Amino acid sequence: MPVNAPTTQRAQASPQAAPPARAPATATASNPRQAQAQSDYLRSLRPGQGGQSAVESEGPVAVESQAATGLENYEATLGKYLGSKLYKAVSEQVSADKMTGFAQQALDGAIGYVTGQIGDLAGAGADPKALTMFSSALDVTLSPYVDAYMTSGPGKDLQASLADWVDSHPREVATLAILAAIGMVLANAEIPALKSKFKIANGVSASVEAKLGRFQKISLEQIKARIEAEGRMFDGTVKAAVEVESKQRQDGTGRDTTAAAELAWQNDAKTWKAGGRYGYSPQGHSAEAFVRREDPKKSWFVEGKVGHSPQMGSYAGVGVGFRF
Repeated sequence: MPVNAPTTQRAQASPQAAPPARAPATATASNPRQAQAQSDYLRSLRPGQGGQSAVESEGPVAVESQAATGLENYEATLGKYLGSKLYKAVSEQVSADKMTGFAQQALDGAIGYVTGQIGDLAGAGADPKALTMFSSALDVTLSPYVDAYMTSGPGKDLQASLADWVDSHPREVATLAILAAIGMVLANAEIPALKSKFKIANGVSASVEAKLGRFQKISLEQIKARIEAEGRMFDGTVKAAVEVESKQRQDGTGRDTTAAAELAWQNDAKTWKAGGRYGYSPQGHSAEAFVRREDPKKSWFVEGKVGHSPQMGSYAGVGVGFRF
């Protein structure tokens, strides 16, 4: 499990500049993993608290000292979500010292967006819940910094390193790395530093510090959820649903139960989709699987299905559709 990654204790900000942060929002799917895994990971991010990192099999193991906690978890996060082999191939291009500058600027841009929306954080009317908009702020502000990284030397080297990797997406790797680096910065951020970013004068009440601490916690949670969503998008997005319903029969002789389970996968370009559905009802069992190829311009599609139902028996077919 060796991983070529830096082991310095405090990453320094990169000098590369990035454009002003105001890009159109992009929707990002969010489907966090099990609550316990997230709790373990967040606990390992917080300086001075024990607990093993949720990352156990990929990348370095997190440590507890404040100076190294964010850095070690940054490397462990990338090792987990990229996989040890891919991380080893790009570890030099996404090292903490090369990503921290972009992360600092992206974080400042997101904080600027938040403060622009909620106004004076020290004001009596500032609602701490408003800080949950940080994830939306990243939607607005993150893209320019990913662009800046991709056009810089490390970004170009990253694309070259991934040239021989099938199904690898350099921009998604860069996005994941910047999000992880923002988590690293926040994990090591002290309240006075956050006050400076929010442009809050010294001597304000303890309630403001509590709000900033809440912001730090919420931000780490949201970044964690987004990293997991990004990590699942290298091959595509999977959605699952299960429904069970039990109803009393109208004649009062008993209950009827129906159940359905669905699983669907779609690639990032939204040109391929595949899935299946299983259902149960008093009439019997049914199942169906499909594969769909969609034109990138949404002008046509081809879909194949195979399945079985009590009404139709076994069936298979191919359909073609056009949109005008």
